Amino acid sequence: MKYLVRNSALRELIVVLFAAIIIAIPWPDVFQEIYGYPLIDRTNYINYFLNKTSVLDRKVFDSFQSYITEEFLWHFCVGNLINKIGVPIDLVFGIISFATIYVFGRIITLHVGVLGLVLLINPLVIVLAFSQLRMALAAAILGFAYLTREKRSNLSIFLAILTPFIHTASVLFLAIYAAVLSMRWIVTSMSMRWIAIKNRQLVEIIGLLLVGATVSLLIGPLREFVLTCIGDRRAVYPDVSSSFAYSFFWISLLVPLGLSYRRIRKYDYVRCTFVVLAVVVVNLTHGGYTTRFLAVFFPFIVASIFKIRSPISLPVILAFVCYAILQWLYWLRLLGGK
Repeated sequence: MKYLVRNSALRELIVVLFAAIIIAIPWPDVFQEIYGYPLIDRTNYINYFLNKTSVLDRKVFDSFQSYITEEFLWHFCVGNLINKIGVPIDLVFGIISFATIYVFGRIITLHVGVLGLVLLINPLVIVLAFSQLRMALAAAILGFAYLTREKRSNLSIFLAILTPFIHTASVLFLAIYAAVLSMRWIVTSMSMRWIAIKNRQLVEIIGLLLVGATVSLLIGPLREFVLTCIGDRRAVYPDVSSSFAYSFFWISLLVPLGLSYRRIRKYDYVRCTFVVLAVVVVNLTHGGYTTRFLAVFFPFIVASIFKIRSPISLPVILAFVCYAILQWLYWLRLLGGK
């Protein structure tokens, strides 16, 4: 299912207008009005930068690894923009939010057309873009690297390399994409050609699910061990698990995607979606980090469901819309009480 605007300039204008409309809504104020307290991550960043308590002033960067674990570029670039150049913090954060929505919109319109933008209006994306700003910036840069990977491969690689210095989790996101490319090469290599096509597809799906399971374990039971080994300052995290009821919809997407896999396996973003949904499945067993993975890969998930074969695609898209409405009702506290 594809709803493309053929005129690239018009498509670009639609995405820019869409992003502008989204950031024109005062989401931080809306959140505070509903919940009685501000967006937590956003508030932490505001206090951090305005109080000028920079990590750069109290940490010793004595190894290449330390520049990643301390996320040097985030503190250096954003800190200097706000405290040295004097750019208002709300403007800096607004640019990050706009870039996130814009890049996500570009990815979706590139693959499935402008109708897909409707599904981008989701609380997961809003919280990422307006509160989880460090991850949002990394996601926007990774998304731009993805968009430029074919025509400007050197720029794409350069941007991708920058992202771990903004958010350490980018290493995992890059590893997922690298695993997806590797899986594509493996199943099309000479050594696999003796296997029947259907069996090759099964091998590929199992491989992608195993990649997702591995990532889930790395961010779950093995998280503290891995972070301690690399010297990450945040070796202990609060509980960030998602309930079965919340995760069930995302897990159920594996069924129509699996049924359509022969037709849609040529798309790398579909493979990434399989990996991310596998992360969601395994996270249920140990309470791992689900929502931010879904948020970062949200454009890939939306693009993937639009590629599901007919007549399955329409019911899946409608279910996605209904689930998004339910998410909004809970996020706005119109359901679930105060």
